[in-house]
Amino acid sequence: MAMKKDIIQEQHLRDLRISHIEDESIIDTAVSKKGVEDSVNTFSLSTSDEVALISCFKNIKNPKVLDEIDIYDFLECVRRPEQETKNLIDKAREFKANRQVELYYKIKGKLPCFTLNFSFDNRKNNKTIKAPTGFIYIDVDNQLDVDLSNNLVFASWKSLSALGRGVLVKVEGLTLDNFKTTYLSIARSINIYADKHAAKATQYTIHSYDEDIYINYDSTTWYVKEEVKNTPTTSIYKKEKKDTSVPGEKYEIRYNKIADLDFNGKDYLFFPDEKLAIPEAYIPSVIRVGARNQILSAFAYQIRALNPDQPEEGFKQYIMRVNRSRCTEPLKENEVIRIVSKILKLEFLEPIYNSPRRIIFSPKSTLTNGEKSKMTNKYLGMLRSNKTKFKIKECLDNWNTLELGKVTQKKLALESGKNIKTIQKYYKEFVKERERINNSILKK
Repeated sequence: MAMKKDIIQEQHLRDLRISHIEDESIIDTAVSKKGVEDSVNTFSLSTSDEVALISCFKNIKNPKVLDEIDIYDFLECVRRPEQETKNLIDKAREFKANRQVELYYKIKGKLPCFTLNFSFDNRKNNKTIKAPTGFIYIDVDNQLDVDLSNNLVFASWKSLSALGRGVLVKVEGLTLDNFKTTYLSIARSINIYADKHAAKATQYTIHSYDEDIYINYDSTTWYVKEEVKNTPTTSIYKKEKKDTSVPGEKYEIRYNKIADLDFNGKDYLFFPDEKLAIPEAYIPSVIRVGARNQILSAFAYQIRALNPDQPEEGFKQYIMRVNRSRCTEPLKENEVIRIVSKILKLEFLEPIYNSPRRIIFSPKSTLTNGEKSKMTNKYLGMLRSNKTKFKIKECLDNWNTLELGKVTQKKLALESGKNIKTIQKYYKEFVKERERINNSILKK
């Protein structure tokens, strides 16, 4: 009996790692603690350690590439722009607020800009695309209220006008051909009204300023196949109310096991060495014909494993509501009942630990979203900084003086694979190592 249970649970583990969806984007999405009405999160976590380079330009009138910086340097530019640039941005926002449109666009035309979707070779156009950056930039006009709890969102900041937002999402498989449809599909999954005119691979991102920029280093990645069907940016499902298990009795459904962790009175737990995996219940925002049975079965398994005390009738009604709200063509009632019945027959279900976290905030935390974002940025930035410094030190420890000669910033950037600005940032911290290498050459 135990062996049969293990086999069944292993099958459900495989089912949870779903990669089929008709819009050709491979995503598995999460239902957060708020319920099925929440925005979606993709399942697959990005594990890439590569840092993407983005192209920099003097302004929107000049398509010549001036430089390349990594995405983290760009985000730091948004958080702390140079004083001259910040002054221009503040002035542009003042003009925009006072409806001085011509003056606003005049400043906009002078500001530095970037391309966050693709990097370019020398000049920016469709024929000179060098490589995808690993991100897609979505321009949100006249909307500041973006759901930053959606785990698709890697970063978000106020636009130049301060009336909209820029949203950055990790993406793999992006090409010139599938760009627009991927852009609209992602916008729809985040449930935002994106600027369709900005759905261009070569779209500029104007330098902006947002001291409280949101960054989620553990955001999930949107995987794209070669062909993607176009999908609207508006939500196609209605929001559901909180689950009511049986008339007169309410049952709060758990979507993860965060509440079971011992926070010891703290607002958060931080795992610097290895992420802690927690079980979470995931469901795509849209379930299409061909994947309905598999996805609903996997989701129902995880929900039941996380909520073993939920009344059976309430569990059945909840899965039915998910079927109606998420499936483009809902399964027939008897098919849903069959799925529910199979799950209810399983004993001692173990939830699947499918969501690794670096930082976990307590449900009782009184921190605001902004404070949580700053805390996350602080710790993850520290980890990234330590990783970069370790890489530089490793490169210096293995420096081949016969082939490379003296240590210079340019040589160190080439040998370490880091951007020159990253090397400049940490160069002073390795004075002893550089002096040791350079002095050894002089002695020879």
